[in-house]
Parts: sequence; structure tokens; C-alpha cells
Amino acid sequence: MVTKIALPVWKFRHLEPGSSLQEVRLPHTAVIEPETIREPWEGKVEYCTTIPPQDTMPDDAAIYLEITGAMQHCAVYLNGAYLTTHHGGYDRFLVRLDSFRRNKENIIKLELDNTPTDDCPPGKPVKGLDFCYYSGLYREAALIICPPLHISDPLAVVCPGGGGIFFRTLSADRERAEVEVRVHIQHDVPVDRRFLLPQSYNEAHTCQIRLILKDSSGKIAAEHVSEPVQLRMNCDHQFAEQFAVIHPELWNPDHPALYTLECELIADGATADHQIIRCGIRHLTISGKDGLRFNGEPFFINGTNRHQEYPHVGNAVPPSAQKRDAMLLKNGGRNFLRLAHYPQHQAFLDACDELGIAVVACIPGWQYYAVNDHFLAHLWRDVRSLIRDYRNHPCVVLWEVSMNETYPANWINTEANRIAHEEFPGDQCFTCGDTYGLYEGWDVLFSRPGLQTDKPVLVREYGDWCFGENRSTSRQKRGDGEKAMLQQAWNYLWSGNQLGKEPSVIGVADWAAWDYNRGYFPVTFHGGAGDMFRVPRYKYHFFRSQTAKGPMVYPAADWNREPGSSGKVVVFSNCDEVELLVNGVSIARRRPDHGPDTPYSPAALNIKETAASSLQDGSGGNPFDGGNASYWPHPPFTFPDIAFEPGELTAVGYCKGQAVVRESIYTGGPAAKLRLILREDGVPAGNHDLLFAEVHLLDTADHPATGSTAEVTLQVSGAAEIVGPDNKQTEAGIVSFLIRTGSTGRVTLCASSPDLTTEEMTVNL
Repeated sequence: MVTKIALPVWKFRHLEPGSSLQEVRLPHTAVIEPETIREPWEGKVEYCTTIPPQDTMPDDAAIYLEITGAMQHCAVYLNGAYLTTHHGGYDRFLVRLDSFRRNKENIIKLELDNTPTDDCPPGKPVKGLDFCYYSGLYREAALIICPPLHISDPLAVVCPGGGGIFFRTLSADRERAEVEVRVHIQHDVPVDRRFLLPQSYNEAHTCQIRLILKDSSGKIAAEHVSEPVQLRMNCDHQFAEQFAVIHPELWNPDHPALYTLECELIADGATADHQIIRCGIRHLTISGKDGLRFNGEPFFINGTNRHQEYPHVGNAVPPSAQKRDAMLLKNGGRNFLRLAHYPQHQAFLDACDELGIAVVACIPGWQYYAVNDHFLAHLWRDVRSLIRDYRNHPCVVLWEVSMNETYPANWINTEANRIAHEEFPGDQCFTCGDTYGLYEGWDVLFSRPGLQTDKPVLVREYGDWCFGENRSTSRQKRGDGEKAMLQQAWNYLWSGNQLGKEPSVIGVADWAAWDYNRGYFPVTFHGGAGDMFRVPRYKYHFFRSQTAKGPMVYPAADWNREPGSSGKVVVFSNCDEVELLVNGVSIARRRPDHGPDTPYSPAALNIKETAASSLQDGSGGNPFDGGNASYWPHPPFTFPDIAFEPGELTAVGYCKGQAVVRESIYTGGPAAKLRLILREDGVPAGNHDLLFAEVHLLDTADHPATGSTAEVTLQVSGAAEIVGPDNKQTEAGIVSFLIRTGSTGRVTLCASSPDLTTEEMTVNL
């Protein structure tokens, strides 16, 4: 059997004079960055780990080092001997360890350099980049031990359209699905024994593959055994087995049904290897006329883009926190996500499979390329690695194999497109990419001004840049207040409405899910549905209202206004009607906005996803004018003239005439106390985890004191620590801290602020 041994603990140091080794645990970042990065760190570091003797390891085993994320040039040494350098900071890779000593200690050393070069994408210097590369051995590592006869890893072999296990849906409806499973097996002879092969040329193993497909309840849905083949030493074979599944559970984002595929390699009547993957049965069609369809059913795209970073630690985010991020997005109504602009953690893809989020998987790239042997070879490798590593995830519906906002010669895009279809043959591979370089060979095109096509078009980023570039009115902090956050939400509502109705557009994805740090601009991007600590803005709740499963209502207002004033109140809801009550008294009841579509402002009649300078408009337009929402399934409810009265503002949602949901906000008084929340967001806190701790200011009635500010100190004791500062200022009544947990034990958090009550909580890991 193939065995994987996790390697979580390493020794780390900076490669500079006076730096000493310290013990760290993966995932790890080489530098704890400030919350707002002015100049991202670049440099070289070293990681070392010692592997004890593996006395039970067979002498003829093939041994690999697996690295799932190292930023971004990684030189590998085994027992002091240089082996290779991997170029590329986002893809999983394997290094063959032929000189591994089975009966002695082995020392693996990695030298990492996160400086971009022309050797591989993205390549662009940080000072010209709109995100940060970050640093370190930021995902997991493992030792993989393979018996001579085994199922291969798709990244350890060169088998276009194969390698490892590859599950494909050929056709599917509610009655029957036809699937194909490709399984690549190999007999791997150690390098130091291959000279003996001429003496063993007649030796062969009789090999078969047994496949057992189980549904979500564990019931066997299908079984299949291949015909036997004869496999000689140092040779390989790829099975391509097709079989039917009767009455299949079909995967789609509203019903993310998953199967478990058990794959057993039988050699000479005995089990030689056994691997299990998760997969989904689903059949896609995409056209400019009918949009994206899962299993024949139309699908409304409520899309966004995700950078994978966390505050302070960059990309060094553990699997548990990856799943929390996916759950926050799904609970925020998002059913479609672009992994901008690089491959992301397998745990995040697993969560998208489980929760039902359709994914655009992307190769690395951002506004830069080099025409040299190294860069192009790594570009082609990135395309192959992306598809081989993600192809069994039913959530992946599009393959973005173009470098984002880059204008290479068409032959480069043509080759990337060809490689993608070679790696994923059949009618279920849909490539996508930019058309800015006037290449229109992708299966799905990204929108650009002037694009005329019958092909399906995806608006893959909208709502930000066209409203004022780096001073975009879409970039608003929670502390900027109600008007600013409504302006932000309006920009996305208005532009999504305009773009979503254009010919051939299958859907729109806003920029972006969360705030992030930028390489070339010393101000954090504030256009996210939430900040870097995932504290939501109004925008989050607008998108939540579009595809929420149950009835929801959210008053997008701060009920702290000038005495005697009156003004607009906006409510996001998926209900038929919404009623407003002030201090329990009904004020108004209305249906969703249904006014006409109008220009954003007289100055800008044709704003696109990424507008030319002449089309950019920072005026703010006319937010929530009662129209401009005909594309959205659930337009907002705009109440134009509501008199302010201190106390309670309640929004009640009605479906078919019945009150089904309500939400209240309050006029907050001065801050009097603190409330401490350790956010688990659906994934319980665990060992070696990252979590956000929030401290909220409350008044004497326990209502949010959003108009108050305070300096808050957080102390942590026990099996956890604070990453970043432990003393911060609140924003709109909330302040967030990043907590890293250790091994099993008790964690105590204590929040304090001058003149306010102290709040304490304890959790057991």
C-alpha cells in the first residue's frame, strides 16, 4: 500500500547572518506581516526536518517528498546533497528521494526564496502586483512511500489525460449515469536496481482494478472489475473503465451529493494498493444562449473572487480555517467562486465540494509573462498540474488556463488551451480566460468592452475598478458608516445588473470576497464583502439575499441618526414583502424595488467590468433609487422617507402573506461593556488552528455601541497565542484579533478596555 507520513514539524531560520534555527509547525509563514502591508517582505529562508529510521520500509519502495505549497522557489536537499529546485509557489509537487537511507536518519532541507523571477509565473515584481506573494512553507508536507507496484500520483508521472485516479462523468440524468474511471498503475524499480532488469524481463504480474462506488449514505451504487493485464517490472498501464450508475445522486450547488470511490489494485490475486477518493456525478452544459446548466437544470451564478490570505500570516492557513472561509461564503449566498489568481488549498476545494460552490480553478499569473524556456515550460506545467490535481472535484466547472490580465501572443494561449483539453478529454472540460489579447479560443470568454461573440461569456470581475480606480467608491470600510457601505453595495448591485443582462453572459462574479493586501499600493483593498478578519459589510448581506436557502431579512442601516431627521432605509431580503416597524409600530410595507434601469450617472452611460479611463465614474451615482435591479432574483426593498425615532427598527419579511422572519437593529448608547466572541463559523476550534476573536462594544441594554470607539486589549493564556498585536482600536464597535491554537488543552481569552467591564471566556480544545 502507498503510505503517507505527515511532516508537520520543521526547524526554520532566515538565511542571513546571526539567524538561528527555531522549531515551527506547518503551515508556516516566514514573516508575521502587519495588518496593512506597506512593503511585503522578500528574502531567503531555510526549513529542515529529520526523519527517523524507517526500519519497516521495504528496500524496494519508491520514496517521494510531497510539498503542497512553498513560496516560491524551493531548493531541495537530502542529507546535504542537492536534488532539485521547484519553481512556482502555488502548486503541489513531488521530489523523488532515490538516495533515502532506510535504516538511518535522513535530513531534508529546503531553501526557499519568495522573490519573483522570470523563471515561472506569475513573475511580476511585488511593487507592480495587486496582491502579495507572502512567504514560507505555507501548506502541508509529507513523505510518500510507494511499494514497487502501486497506483501512481498524477504529479509523479507524465501521463496526459491520466496518471493516478481520474473520475469522469460521460453522461448523466436522474435515471442513469455513465462514468469512466482511469487508473494508472506502475511497477517502479529503484534506480540502484534497474541494472538487474535484463535478468527479469520475463517476470510479470497479473493486475486488475476493482472499483466500488458508494453514495453519500455508504450504500454501494456500483461495482466494477477490470479485465486482467500483464504488467512487467519497470512498466506501467492505464486502465480506462466505463460503467453505469442507476438512479444516481447528481451533484449541483443546491444538492452537493458526493460519492466515495474505492480503488483496489489486485496483483496476482492479492491487494497491492488501495486508494479512496471523493467524487461527484454531474454533467455540465454551457452556452451563450442557455447559460450554465447542471444536469440540464439552469443555474443562477452568484459569484465572487477569493484571495486566500489571512491577516498577518498571509497564505499559511490550516485546513480547518480553509473550510470556515468556504462556509462563510456559502452562508453569504455565494454559489460560484473564482480562485484568483492561483491554485488554492485542497481543503478549500473539498469544502466547496461538500457545501456546493461551483469553482473556477486558475493557473498563476497576473499582468506579466516572459518568453523564455523556463517561464514557458513552467506555464505549461502549471496547466497540467492544475487539472491533474483538481480534476476529481465536482465543484470545478471552469479551468482558467490564461494568465490573468496578461496579453501574450495568441500561440501561447492556444497551447495552454490545447494542453487543458488534452489533460481533460471529452465534453466536460470548459476552459476560460481573458480576451484582452484578442484571443477568443477559450470555451468561455471573459467579458471585455467591444466583445462580440455567440460564445458563453463570464464577467469574472466587476463592481470595483470602474468606479474610480484606486479611489473607487466601492472601497469602503465599516467605520466609514451607513452611507459609505450602502454606496459600496449599490455599486455592485448596479453594475452586476447592467452586465448580467448583456448578450451571452452566463453570470457575473464581483471583485472581491474579502479585503486583501496589495503589493503595489500601500492601502488595503476595502471592496470586499468583509474585511480581512471576515467581518461582513452590507454588501455581504445583499449577496446573501440572492441565493439564501431560507427566508432572510437584513436592514442595511445604522439606526443612529440625527433627532428629527428622516431618510432612506434599505432592506435586503428574499421575501415577497417587507414591513418596517419603529418601536413596534408599523411604518410601511412594500414589495421589492421594481423601477427602471437607468445610467449610473449622466457622465457614465456604459460602465464595464474593467472600464477604460474615459468610462470610470467616481460620482457615486444615485444609490438605491428604487430600480436597477431587474437582473437580480431578489431586488432590495427601498423605503424612501422613514422618520427617525430612537429605539428599535424592525424589518419583517413576508412570504405568501405570512410573516416568516424578522430582524431588529437599535439606537446604540455609549459603550458600557464588552462582548467577546471566538468565531468558529461552523467548524469547531481544534488543535493547531487559526480563529478570529471579536470584541464588540455594547451599551447598557446589550445593544451594539457602533458609535463608540475604544482601545481594547486581548490576553490569551493556555494552549493558544495571539498572532499580531494584542491591543487595537475598534472600528464601528468591533475589533478583531487572530488566534493560533496549539495542542490539546484549555484556552482562556480576556478582553479589557479602560472604563469598560472585562470579558473573559474559556474553551477546551
